Amino acid sequence: TPAAAAKRRIRSAGNVPAASAVVGSTVVVVTSPLLGEPPTAGEQLVLEGSPSLSIAEVLLLLVDAALIAPFVEELFFRGLIYRYLRGRWNIIGAVLFSSILFAATHLIVPLMPVLFVLGVVLARIADRYRSLYPAVVVHGLNNGLAVLLVAFAT
Repeated sequence: TPAAAAKRRIRSAGNVPAASAVVGSTVVVVTSPLLGEPPTAGEQLVLEGSPSLSIAEVLLLLVDAALIAPFVEELFFRGLIYRYLRGRWNIIGAVLFSSILFAATHLIVPLMPVLFVLGVVLARIADRYRSLYPAVVVHGLNNGLAVLLVAFAT
């Protein structure tokens, strides 16, 4: 049956999430000295000072935050992590754990509850439509709106 074949494909993935985490962590450790000190949570939330962004910077942020990041994050969190967990756990455990990972990896402590809820919504969307595309669109709209609010609130 198609369901059995899908489960076999998921099981054959082995430790893809663990391997992905190791590779991702290695990339962060290797590249972080090149990037300098990370911004504080306040700076990330634009609570300390108001940066003035040019139109070109806003457009670049929109491309990154509303197009590239949602695609990559949905592929990783819903396409790999959630799908892997869903093949082994019940839906509630898979949604909750993948959403906790999604929130935690953003490293913005004040936003973790909101990011957790967003992770739950995106996992349910991906599960409901059996496709990552609707989740990518919702994720992109969320991020794009956030960029525009920050850019034009200053």
